[in-house]
Amino acid sequence: MGRTSLTRVITVDSQALVHSGVRGFLEPFDDLELVGEAYNGPDALRLCERHAPDVVLVEIAALGADWCDCLRRMIVRRPGVRLIVLTNTLDGDMVEDALHAGACGYLLKDVQAMTLAQSIRSAVAGQQVLAPEATRALIVAVRQADDQGYALSRREREVLNLLARGLSNRDIAARMFISTATVKFHTRSILAKLGVRTRAQAIVRAFEQSLVPKFVASQDGPETPQMAGILGFAPLARQA
Repeated sequence: MGRTSLTRVITVDSQALVHSGVRGFLEPFDDLELVGEAYNGPDALRLCERHAPDVVLVEIAALGADWCDCLRRMIVRRPGVRLIVLTNTLDGDMVEDALHAGACGYLLKDVQAMTLAQSIRSAVAGQQVLAPEATRALIVAVRQADDQGYALSRREREVLNLLARGLSNRDIAARMFISTATVKFHTRSILAKLGVRTRAQAIVRAFEQSLVPKFVASQDGPETPQMAGILGFAPLARQA
């Protein structure tokens, strides 16, 4: 009989205990081989190139603020790799963001060994693998977005509000504790959903459709001159 085809797996997590746990989970299965353990985004990118994994099990918290961008870069470094988020964080918007960034699965860390093994096999076969809790959270997030109009996720609405205040990508990233690459990712998604091509058009559409308040209150002061030029009105002076 021929040798069983091996599926090469890498884990990405900041906790050594998680790596050893996954190693123990996969050891009984002859068709699954753990070939690398990364503790952060740069490590994960290097191991993707070095070991050519079929599947990466990734805790997005280990990737930092630019986790969406890091997921996309893994796919660039290793075309065809299947990314499965393995996390304790359950958030519908985060599930949606992960899938948009190229992940094919979203599992929670209380997953059983047999379920994890089968999920890896299903991912290699081209299927999406979502924990039931992740599926429910995603459905709730999508329904809430549909109710609000244009199917914007909560994070996309946050970015749109800050765009409407005239903030730069760097300022938005600082406010939301994410990377500028993630801001650009959300902005591209916003433009596509609103059916516009530029940030200025998105802001105008947002005001026209009441997706953001007509006058966005800013803790830093009145609307910026940039906003005045986009919207065609002068910023209101604060009363002394």
